[in-house]
This record gives sequence, C-alpha cells and structure tokens, in this order.
Amino acid sequence: PIANGAAPQIDGETPSIRRCYILRESTIRKINELKMMDNDINVCVSTIVDLAIDYYHRNITSSNN
Repeated sequence: PIANGAAPQIDGETPSIRRCYILRESTIRKINELKMMDNDINVCVSTIVDLAIDYYHRNITSSNN
C-alpha cells in the first residue's frame, strides 16, 4: 500500500488532487465489493474510483459521437 492514503500512478499519471464527496451507503458497499474482488490485494479505493470514472467517461463520450 501507498503511505498516507495516496494512490499509485495510473497510466503514468500520479493522482495529486484531493476531493471530498458524499456517497450513498450502497455505493460504498459496491466499492468495497470491487476492492475485495480485485486481483491486487493492495488496490486503493482511489484507483477503483479513478478507473470507474474513466470507463464511464469513455462510454458516455463515445456514445455521443
């Protein structure tokens, strides 16, 4: 794991911006479920969220073309 809750690089880019979001309890359960299912036992929640947003963004923007 990375110290102080920092996330590792994704596609060569180091996460550097911190934000605070309020999520539903069911969303947190889903994130925790994804964390448990990941092959990397040390995967950061920030990484899961970053990859999920990237996936969502690619799908939304490609469907609008």
